Amino acid sequence: MFKDKRSLQKAEIAFGGILVLVSAFFLVESIKIINEGNKLRTTNAREAFLTSPGLMPLFLTTMLIIMGIALIIGAVKEVGGLNKEDFQTFKNWLKSKETKRSFIMLGFIIAYTFILLGRMPYEVSTFIFLAVFMFYFKASDWKRILIISTLATGIIAYAFGTLAMIPLP
Repeated sequence: MFKDKRSLQKAEIAFGGILVLVSAFFLVESIKIINEGNKLRTTNAREAFLTSPGLMPLFLTTMLIIMGIALIIGAVKEVGGLNKEDFQTFKNWLKSKETKRSFIMLGFIIAYTFILLGRMPYEVSTFIFLAVFMFYFKASDWKRILIISTLATGIIAYAFGTLAMIPLP
């Protein structure tokens, strides 16, 4: 995708912007966690802040925002910003087959995490996820996909759930 250093630096501008926006969202959410904790606690405000579960996300998102801004500034100094041609290149990238497949993979992962897990037993969710993923990418014939999905799910569940005694979702 990146033909030269200049196009990579232009992508850094876009990625830095996305990083800042996503981090800002999570920064607001971490502040909400801190505020909720302060309402529930009877201790003083300083102690409530320092023991809040939202403190670490607050710190991490602040650092990500700073790094995103630094990434943007460094890239803008080198290339001077984005132009219309760069936006057209981005549109073409979005329309490419590889990008569409990447978004579909992301959709599978989101569906597995937020729809399947928690609503079905872990083993069933994982089997469905692996089978659908392999069918989509035509990993093998359907019999092998079902065998691999079954074995992988069983091994994961046994290794983590039984041997390592890690509670599975």
